Amino acid sequence: MGRRQTPLAELERRGSWRAKARATQTQVKATPGVIEPMENIKACPRKLELFNELVALLPPQGFIGTQDRIALSMLASELELAERAREGMESTGGMVLQDGRINPWARVLQGANRFSLKLMVAYGMTADSRAHLGTPAAPVETGAERLKARFTTLLG
Repeated sequence: MGRRQTPLAELERRGSWRAKARATQTQVKATPGVIEPMENIKACPRKLELFNELVALLPPQGFIGTQDRIALSMLASELELAERAREGMESTGGMVLQDGRINPWARVLQGANRFSLKLMVAYGMTADSRAHLGTPAAPVETGAERLKARFTTLLG
C-alpha cells in the first residue's frame, strides 16, 4: 500500500504547484457546516454524546465533509460498544473467566478498540496522524515553564 495522497485543500493551503495539476481531477469537497450523525446515533444518547465529542476533536483543516458522517457515526458506535464491553468484562470476572477461558467481552473490546484506532488515525485524531496531515501541533512548553509550574504546585 502506497502513501496516501495529500488532500487538495492542503495542497492549495501550501501553495503547491500540484494543486493546479490536480484541480481538474474529481475531488470530494468538504461541506461547511455541522456534520449530522446517522439516525441510529441519534436514537442512543450515549452514542450521540460520543459523536459530538468526536466532531469537536477533528482537526480544523476543512477536509471533513458531510459524507464523513457515516465513518464518524461508526466510530461513535464502536466507542460505545467498547464501553459496554468493558462493563460486561468487569461484571463477569475480568479478562479471564474462572474456568480459564478468555472472557468473550475481552474479544469484543479488543475488536472495537482496533477498529476505533484505525478510524481515529484516518481522521487525524492521533498525534502521529496529525503530523502526517500537517495539522498544527499543540504548543510545547519550555523547560523553564515546566520547572516554574512544578515549583508553583509544590510551594502552593
